[in-house]
Amino acid sequence: MRSMLDRKRLLGGVVLVAALTGCVPAVISNVATESACIYCGIASAKEAIPASAKTVSASTRAVDVVALAADLADHGYSTNSPLSLLTAAELLMQASPTALAGKRGTTMPAVMAKSGATVTFEPGAMIAAARSMAGANTSVTSLATQLQNRLASGPKGAVGGPRSTVDRVLSNSTDIWEIGFRGGERGSIRVDGDGDTDLDCYVYNSAGTLVAYDNDLTDYCILDWYQASTGTVRLEIRNLGDVYNQYILSTN
Repeated sequence: MRSMLDRKRLLGGVVLVAALTGCVPAVISNVATESACIYCGIASAKEAIPASAKTVSASTRAVDVVALAADLADHGYSTNSPLSLLTAAELLMQASPTALAGKRGTTMPAVMAKSGATVTFEPGAMIAAARSMAGANTSVTSLATQLQNRLASGPKGAVGGPRSTVDRVLSNSTDIWEIGFRGGERGSIRVDGDGDTDLDCYVYNSAGTLVAYDNDLTDYCILDWYQASTGTVRLEIRNLGDVYNQYILSTN
């Protein structure tokens, strides 16, 4: 499934790179906003949404940085690319997400190991893996040492930054998360699976109304909606496959 280049992921990558460089062309920005509205306007299409909720903010951009780091980590582990892992580690250090809690039931349930590379989404582990892959390449090991020293000096992320965690949803099962969000701004969730099954994701507000969903044929979910008031939403991650899926979940 990782070999499929779907339109959603292609557009997401373009917007992420543009956002990280601080340059979002108007045409891309407009397409991204329109795409977000597909997911946002489910509950009440006629409700007026503040313009600030439709634009990329610091909090939503940080969620996308974490999601991009997850993609690079997946690529680095699966292709033995040390530079991809070091870039993923640096992005994750910049975003400095805090641990996300709120899952109903067991976190990281025990499973039988699958074939393929295991993604360890933690800066220190990615730096160590990159160093191992680099072998005698002194340029890469020098970069790894620089990042390791920065990591040892402590996080540099903004207060109130993104939240992230790694978990597993069992085969033909649904993970349920209860996550708090601030009111008056866009809520953003990204779910990045391991590529082995299709994951469908649904967000319900405190009244039980569906406010965002992503049910295409991938295990990469982009969920954005306008959070009118401070409260808790319910996120459902449904695994439609016959094997577990280990995913990276990030939110603002």
